[in-house]
Amino acid sequence: MNGEQGVVRPGGKSPLIALGQRFAIEPAKLIEVLRGTVIKPDRNGKLATNEEVAAFCVVANQYGLNPFTREIHAFTSGDKGVVPIVGIDGWTHIVNEHPAFDGCEFSYQDDAAGVPVSVTCTMHVKGRSHPIVVTEYYEECKRNTPPWQTMKRRMLRHKAYMQSARYAFGLSGIYDEDEARDISKEVEVSGPVALFPEKKPASPAPRAPVKAPADAPRQAPQAPAEPAHTETPPQAGEAPTSPAEEAHGTTVLVDPPPPEAGEAVLAGETAAGLFADLDAEHAATVAALKSLPAEALTRGCSKAGIKLDDGEALEQQPLHDLKVALSVGRGAVGTGKRKKA
Repeated sequence: MNGEQGVVRPGGKSPLIALGQRFAIEPAKLIEVLRGTVIKPDRNGKLATNEEVAAFCVVANQYGLNPFTREIHAFTSGDKGVVPIVGIDGWTHIVNEHPAFDGCEFSYQDDAAGVPVSVTCTMHVKGRSHPIVVTEYYEECKRNTPPWQTMKRRMLRHKAYMQSARYAFGLSGIYDEDEARDISKEVEVSGPVALFPEKKPASPAPRAPVKAPADAPRQAPQAPAEPAHTETPPQAGEAPTSPAEEAHGTTVLVDPPPPEAGEAVLAGETAAGLFADLDAEHAATVAALKSLPAEALTRGCSKAGIKLDDGEALEQQPLHDLKVALSVGRGAVGTGKRKKA
């Protein structure tokens, strides 16, 4: 069964334009909003690239999710790119919108002390003779976070539901918040973030080769050891990778649909031009600010909340704040001229 049934397919449009049309937002403004509140940068302040924003739009459109109600958000993680994160509301939206979904049931197991042991989700799919049955275990899934400490059964039920949905409908390329934390330990994956323009990291300086001492013995290169293959139960936060999962004697798995060619980048020159226009407008606004007298620049930046005394470069500020600073700064220049006259 294809995981793309029952979800929004923009059909040939740029994913950025398609997402903007869903919420009546201009594409250029949508880029700012996504970078500012939905796709969080890393701790170094590196924003999502244009390609990563486009990839995020592809996923949001593919599953019909709303980034402004936190059904889906994301963060950037170095060479892993953008990591789409879907909350439980997003997972239930995907499942309930799927035409083959035919209901689900949960069963719970606690130990003698009343501590949860496992939760089993049985998900029924139309046209199949056997349901998808997945059991998640508390000891494997628990995290040292407030939700897991105060709502153990609810969080474990969410885990069982998400994994069942993956197996039932071949959902891929999306993660829950626990899985996202596993992908990048250094990034906090929840909450809104400040809006900054994209800043390209400097290329690292080449490293000088290190010469071994002349008398050092040479060692032949060794092939990496072949890892031993062991059968272990799936851990919390892992996407399904094994060929089968045992769950109450029922095993039904679906391979995720292959990605379509070109989905990870913007389609057409129109969307690419939007990114270029936005970058050009940002650069022009910075240049106009730098041309203001020092007093007008300081006043404008203070009004916009830009703290130049802390060494914040204008190039690192969001376009909206820069426009506010420019408007106030130009107003200060005009006021000064009228007073002199």
